[in-house]
Amino acid sequence: MPTKLHTHTHTHTHTHTHTHGLKQIRIRWEEERNFEEDVVKRCEKQPKLSYKYINGKMTNRETITKLIKGNRTYETTEEMSELMNDIFKSIFK
Repeated sequence: MPTKLHTHTHTHTHTHTHTHGLKQIRIRWEEERNFEEDVVKRCEKQPKLSYKYINGKMTNRETITKLIKGNRTYETTEEMSELMNDIFKSIFK
C-alpha cells in the first residue's frame, strides 16, 4: 500500500497577490513547520517517506518562459541567463 505524504489534518495556505506584475506568496510558516515535524516523526517508522518528501521539494513546479526588463523581452535560455547574470553582478559590485 503506498504511503501518503500529506494528511487530511494539514493544509497549505497560500495567498497570491499581484503587485507591479510580481507574484508575492505568503505561506503560513507555522503549519509548514508542523507538517515537516510530522514528516520527521513518521520517517522513523517509514524510511521511504523521507525520500518521497525530499523528491517532492526538489520538483520544479514552474518554468520561466520569458523575462522583461525595460522595453526588451528575453525569451531564450541563453538570453535569460545572461540577463540574470548581469543583474547578479550589478548587485554585488
